Amino acid sequence: MKNASISIVIPTKNEESYIGKTIEQFRDYLEKYNLEIIISDANSKDGTANMVQALEAELGSQRVRLVQSDKNKTLPLAATSAPPPLPARSCFTWMPMCASRTSTVSSN
Repeated sequence: MKNASISIVIPTKNEESYIGKTIEQFRDYLEKYNLEIIISDANSKDGTANMVQALEAELGSQRVRLVQSDKNKTLPLAATSAPPPLPARSCFTWMPMCASRTSTVSSN
């Protein structure tokens, strides 16, 4: 595979309840737009890493990858480094930073 066109870096810390849904939202666009999603995890204590590793196995490491902070870090690598020491394969990297969660609004 050629280099990704866009790298999306998502910092996480104990996001097991949300990370699977977040990655799934990009599923239809991974190939279409040649995306890679890098999950920069801050030593989560829940199942965040396991969830990401399962999706990495399913979708391929060219599309979804887990980068974990060492045991002493409490923030994701992407959120604490400039430039981030992440192995992004694209020229354009987008890193959403958000401290709140939203739910899907139904029109029913």
